[in-house]
Amino acid sequence: MLAQRGFLGRDGNLFRWQPKSAELELTVDDLAKAYSRHLVELTQLIHSKPAAGVREFADAFRLRREK
Repeated sequence: MLAQRGFLGRDGNLFRWQPKSAELELTVDDLAKAYSRHLVELTQLIHSKPAAGVREFADAFRLRREK
């Protein structure tokens, strides 16, 4: 899954860090820095359930086929 999304390169059964863009590499680097400084807060955010309002807002941007 990480290889399909452009995080990893694959050579046979071996995988290596190979981001598909400089932007992705910078984003992951920024996340790693934030994680090292704010471990508890980021862990709570990752594992928390989104508020209903946030989910409804995100769902508004989903494309749906008209019937």
